[in-house]
Amino acid sequence: EKTYVVRVENVALADRSFDKKDEILNAKELFTGSRLAEAVKFKSSNKKIISIDSKTGEMKVLKNGKVKISVTFGKTTIKKTYKVTMPEAGKKSVSLKAGKTAKVQIKNFNAALGEYSVILENAGFAEAEIDPVKGEIVFKGTAKGSTVAHLYVAGKEYSKIKVKVK
Repeated sequence: EKTYVVRVENVALADRSFDKKDEILNAKELFTGSRLAEAVKFKSSNKKIISIDSKTGEMKVLKNGKVKISVTFGKTTIKKTYKVTMPEAGKKSVSLKAGKTAKVQIKNFNAALGEYSVILENAGFAEAEIDPVKGEIVFKGTAKGSTVAHLYVAGKEYSKIKVKVK
């Protein structure tokens, strides 16, 4: 059995934003305060948004939403709500005519997260590019057919968009 010496005064959860998918960090980094001993238990109110190892505090950011992180020291629990805002396509699908363009806004666009790119499963039906000024994907229909576009930021996939060219 381990004994923990914890001085709870001047201990608080730090302000933090989460905006990178699969970002891995440790919940211990969320704490501010002096003489903070090792926490006993970590908890996420929604494991689909941020999963957290209850013993080590290792967290993995998974998707957008609000989540409450709790840390328990003996009988004392400190909780704070965090908002996760990661980039995602504003639409799940887009339909356009051959020779025409369609635009899809990227929600939570943040150029500081890294390079944005779009990859089409079948480039024979459409072209796609990112407008970094407006934070949107511009599709151009090239031939009748369907494909799926994958939105990547800094090499990680964030969204899929079904593209139909008529």
